Amino acid sequence: MPRFDDMDDVGKPGKPLKQRRFPWRLWMFALLMTAGAAAGGYYTWQYRQQALDNTSGYGECNKSLTKAQAEASDALQKKTDCITVLDGTIHKSKDLETQLTQLSSWSRCAPAAARPRSGSPRSTRSRSSSPR
Repeated sequence: MPRFDDMDDVGKPGKPLKQRRFPWRLWMFALLMTAGAAAGGYYTWQYRQQALDNTSGYGECNKSLTKAQAEASDALQKKTDCITVLDGTIHKSKDLETQLTQLSSWSRCAPAAARPRSGSPRSTRSRSSSPR
């Protein structure tokens, strides 16, 4: 095989160089990939900023949650105290109502002379029978 010293990589010797066309598809692909990488970086940065904001918001929310739980605990204690006092008052009211009913029924049945007077001994005479 003969060896040609003036052989170049583009074509056979003696022919003019072949000019390639501009690689538009490659250029558009590179432009598209650059835009995609830029958009990805932008959204990554935005989501990072949101994550940092949420982390700081979490601390504030946790503090307010602790305060709200303490207030709820105090309110629960006050509620149980109030219910206890209410139950005692209802029980006392029922006892007083029972006593009132017993005294009312006793005063209707007993004669006026048999009713006890506070601070004075019982008299045998009825005051209602004496003339006024």
